[in-house]
Amino acid sequence: MSVPDYQRLLEITKFLLNNGVKLFIFEHHIKNAHSNSFLKSINIILLTSIKKISNGYSEIKQSSIIKMIIDVMHNTSKKLVIYNNDEYYLKSFEYFFNKFFYLKYSIYNRTCHLFLKKIVYSVWGTQIVFTYGNNNYFLDLKLIGKHNLYNALAAIGICLSTNIKIHNILEAIEGVENIPDRLEKIDYGQNFNILLDYTNTPESIELLIKSIYQSCYTKILLLCGGRGEHKELKNRMVGKNVIISSKKIFITTGNPRWFTPSLILREMIKGLPKALTLLHSGSSYDWLINQRKIPIWFEYWLYKYQSNLNCFIIKERGLAIRTCLAMANKDDVVLLIGKGKNDYIELTDIKGNIKKYLFNDYKECISSLRKISYLYEFSLKTKNIPWRI
Repeated sequence: MSVPDYQRLLEITKFLLNNGVKLFIFEHHIKNAHSNSFLKSINIILLTSIKKISNGYSEIKQSSIIKMIIDVMHNTSKKLVIYNNDEYYLKSFEYFFNKFFYLKYSIYNRTCHLFLKKIVYSVWGTQIVFTYGNNNYFLDLKLIGKHNLYNALAAIGICLSTNIKIHNILEAIEGVENIPDRLEKIDYGQNFNILLDYTNTPESIELLIKSIYQSCYTKILLLCGGRGEHKELKNRMVGKNVIISSKKIFITTGNPRWFTPSLILREMIKGLPKALTLLHSGSSYDWLINQRKIPIWFEYWLYKYQSNLNCFIIKERGLAIRTCLAMANKDDVVLLIGKGKNDYIELTDIKGNIKKYLFNDYKECISSLRKISYLYEFSLKTKNIPWRI
């Protein structure tokens, strides 16, 4: 469980203890760890990754975060540390962890207590063989992404440390088909994988794409949209980070709110490489933005420019989703980011008031897949724009 508020944490803890719960796990942000007396009574500390923390004014470096962890651990009555041995900053403090009971896990290091012996990747899931206590175990993980391998190992480590039987652990993890809004799979019988993710910051988007590529060894079809609550620089960074790692990219809007969709698109386009945006700068019309203002005779060149660059600028998110799914090939990975399963989009009307309109990425994908199946009956070639017979 994720607990952002300390007071709320105490209330939940008291409720669980009063109802006979003997074991519960919670996620807590380490930047507040040194000030929370509750953490001094914890039994197990799980350390997954250490990153810089920004509070809006300054950054807390990785070394300072490790010192916070050490301070908490010195005041802990029962000390069991489970940590990711592949994390550089955690590995550098290994000499300290050795003073406690500890369990380390890794994808690469076979000297760890828990490590992967074999990995078979696909765009549909991941099959692994891991070793623990000189025994090998097979796990059919329904999730993709390198980060989910680390999540699985961390979960296994916690369960083993609490004396849960290994066959129960494997059965539980293999039963996880989806994690809502976190690379959530959409299955309507199509021959390519569709993933839905809520992430919307430039850094998390870049890490997510990298994680998928490292596990599937394939570039993705990416649909991403800028957001009205983001500053211009953040929307620009989204455009910069995604173009390199994508097979095709569809730039659209996420949740414009009090800004116009055209303004959001312009901010994202500013982040694209100049070599791309200036490639057809001598064109008679702006092929990136003013698509509704171009004459009919220029539409051929508009489609040609965007298809050649594999970069499609589509203002309406629903149309962008339909176009993206129609262009997917067998065993492709389609990633839709920025909204998750939110049921609405906020737009500003002519009076300056924000209004909510029903829109859901998941439902739009199901509707699109149903309609695309009819297109195939007419032998339409939808892999490039414009579609041809």
